[in-house]
Amino acid sequence: MPFGAHRNSVRDAVGVVPPAATEDVAATVEWLENQGFVLVEHRGPDERAFGDQYLRYSKAGQVEVHIVRDRGQWGCDIQCEGWTQAFDFGLVLDAVEGRSEWEPMDPTANPYATKQLPAGVTWSEALPVALGRLASHPENEAALVTMRRRRYLARITDTP
Repeated sequence: MPFGAHRNSVRDAVGVVPPAATEDVAATVEWLENQGFVLVEHRGPDERAFGDQYLRYSKAGQVEVHIVRDRGQWGCDIQCEGWTQAFDFGLVLDAVEGRSEWEPMDPTANPYATKQLPAGVTWSEALPVALGRLASHPENEAALVTMRRRRYLARITDTP
């Protein structure tokens, strides 16, 4: 589906807070709606499905924010106009805050112990800052691709 395009089954909805949302996810959805983001696609909730809830918000063809709940865990991706793909909010946040180093997760840790990713980040505070910085530097896609590739390679090369 083209960037910013609406699905026929979705109307400009306000107040679509997922019932199982964390307080911060709900606050983030409310912030998006108050900032003029429009819900252009949604699926779920469906407890039986993989990726049981999905919300895609768009703001005037400038940026999209994808919110997904999978196996009880919430994640967020961001895609700016002109980008060919969406990027994980944790990666975007690291890039806009100038963190190039990354600590891979302990392989013995439970990856589903936290209800929201990235762990320890308050979306409703961090997302506005990240989107503001991305708006002034939309050419960041190449840097994000490189950063994601480095992290992937670090994961597979550190594996015994």
